[in-house]
Amino acid sequence: VKAEAYAQRFPEGLDAHHAEHGRPETPLLPEKAMWQGAASPKAPATALTPTEQESLDRFHKLGSMEAVAEGRGLTTGTIAKHLCQAIRLGKADAVKVSGLSEEEAKRVVTALTSFAKAGNYGLKPVYETFAGKYSYEQLRVLRAGTITAAAPDQPPDTDESD
Repeated sequence: VKAEAYAQRFPEGLDAHHAEHGRPETPLLPEKAMWQGAASPKAPATALTPTEQESLDRFHKLGSMEAVAEGRGLTTGTIAKHLCQAIRLGKADAVKVSGLSEEEAKRVVTALTSFAKAGNYGLKPVYETFAGKYSYEQLRVLRAGTITAAAPDQPPDTDESD
């Protein structure tokens, strides 16, 4: 509902601001990210961390994010993040990780793709489209597979885009 109300006005407001003040030539990033002490954003990972690998190994044995979370004493959200990284690196299948049928996954991926084409990579609109039928973790892993397969240059799977 909120997305519908502001979908038109937000880009128009940005355009008006840029017309008045100009558009920055480069992104406005701080010299150092204070919370990381880093001079620039992290480069994309090319391998799983040991904890991500542990989650993936346990997923292959146990078959669900919930079982892995319980066994590791972590939240399902944390396990989903680990498995999203495995999906992005081609080490796991998004549909299998989601626990959904192929048919259900196709419906969700269609919704994710439709919102992404409109520039919205968040999960909330998709969650609301299906009236909460699918968990954010399921949506997150399917989004990781969709972005990896269809548009690897799109924003990464992070909480900020939810």
